[in-house]
Amino acid sequence: MHINSTHRELLRQCLKESTDRQLPAEVTLRLQWIEDFSVHGSVSGTCRRFGIARTTFYRWMRRFDPSNLSRLRDEPKNLPFGSGACSVSRSDLS
Repeated sequence: MHINSTHRELLRQCLKESTDRQLPAEVTLRLQWIEDFSVHGSVSGTCRRFGIARTTFYRWMRRFDPSNLSRLRDEPKNLPFGSGACSVSRSDLS
C-alpha cells in the first residue's frame, strides 16, 4: 500500500473539507489515520500512535473514497430483537 504526494494533497483537502463541513468527528479522525499513514508509511506505526488495531485501519482504508467522505461514518448497529424498531406485533404474526 503506497500513497504518493498527489494523494497526500488530496488527503489534506479532505481533512480541511471534513472540518469545514463539520462532518462527524469519526470521519475527521479516520482521515487523520490515513494521512498519518501517508506521511510515515507504516500501518503499524499509525495504529500505535492512534491506539487502533491494524484490522480497524485496513477496514477504514478500504472504505476511504475522497469523493464520498460519508463512507467514513460509523455504520448503524443492528438493533436487538424486541427493541421496538419493527412495527409488526406478535398478534400480527398469529
